[in-house]
Amino acid sequence: MHFHFFKHSKFDLKSRLRGFTLVEALVVIAILGVLIAIAMPSFTSTIRRFRTDAIRDDLMASLQMARSEAIRLGLPDTNRITITRTPAPATCAADTTVAGVWSCGWQIYQDNNNNQVFDAAGDTLIQQSTVPAGFSVTETSVAPANSIIANRWGQFSSSPSLIIAPIIAGTTTASDPSANAVCLGTGGKVIKVKHTTGDVACPL
Repeated sequence: MHFHFFKHSKFDLKSRLRGFTLVEALVVIAILGVLIAIAMPSFTSTIRRFRTDAIRDDLMASLQMARSEAIRLGLPDTNRITITRTPAPATCAADTTVAGVWSCGWQIYQDNNNNQVFDAAGDTLIQQSTVPAGFSVTETSVAPANSIIANRWGQFSSSPSLIIAPIIAGTTTASDPSANAVCLGTGGKVIKVKHTTGDVACPL
């Protein structure tokens, strides 16, 4: 039996132990930076789209819940199921003194005193929803509705268009591709509308 011993030269050992040089590391970091810069706008748009879709789906679910509760309870006109925009709490920067601004969220409740305002002492709260910071929900009709009522047949008192859009640089941007809308029909129909070229709007 023969044993063969190989003696590695100092050059071979040095080559195996050799790591990255500072220049090589800087080149890799620069390449990663370029790739991230290229991908960032697309990544930001994707996040906006996911969040506006989530707000829209939450709003649609709330409207359907209001219809279901109205039909189930069969309430008289004096205390129907109502969806009202939430007045601005301390954590919400939206100006709810402006008609049609739903950007702080909404409440579903049984309006026992029929004043279309949620009164904690007398009304029955069914659901409370909020809108994340950086996004707006706006009712865009000529006479914006601050409340939507569902009667015992599940029909809505009005047919508003609620636009969900991101707030970019302090401005609500319905022209952003992530914007979408929830459209109501007085018969109780609720549909979603995605962004089209330049804007988002409900069908006439």
